[in-house]
Amino acid sequence: MPESEDHRVAELVPFDIVRSENSEQQQVELTDAQKSQRNSAGTLDIQNTKAWRQAEIPSANGQGNAGGLAKLYSLIVPEDNSLKLLKDDTVNQMTTMQIEGRDLVLAVQVRWGVGFILNKHKIIYGPVEGAFGHSGYGGSCAFGDPENKIGVSYVMNRMLDNFNADGRSIELINATYDCL
Repeated sequence: MPESEDHRVAELVPFDIVRSENSEQQQVELTDAQKSQRNSAGTLDIQNTKAWRQAEIPSANGQGNAGGLAKLYSLIVPEDNSLKLLKDDTVNQMTTMQIEGRDLVLAVQVRWGVGFILNKHKIIYGPVEGAFGHSGYGGSCAFGDPENKIGVSYVMNRMLDNFNADGRSIELINATYDCL
């Protein structure tokens, strides 16, 4: 991220766990892959530095906001094809399962397309099996829904200490679909 944009970044802060009906906060043993990521990204003190934000660390320190991510996904699955960002063949590769199994970093069963997690059992990214996206550390997620032609994103600066969805994102996704 360019230094000129650093003033726009919200500081990451720990989240005091507040249970919601959809949250399943539990202690789990970290995998070796998760431990290796925490060596570089384990503390908010490191993640809040300019050096961290300016580094280019794939899958570890993306900087963006919910509106930008939702817009990106909406341009991958637009209602108006003249706005389509990617070719159909590219989207097909992204949304065709390449591998399925226990992800060594996320420590859960995942179906992967090329670069994107595919919705499984209609629970990760809403009620549409064809939805695809990516989830991030702390509970963030962004995805595209080709059936409803929408992009959805949830990002936050109050970080949960996990790699999986939490009650906050699940409740917001459910509310989004209730409005459709």
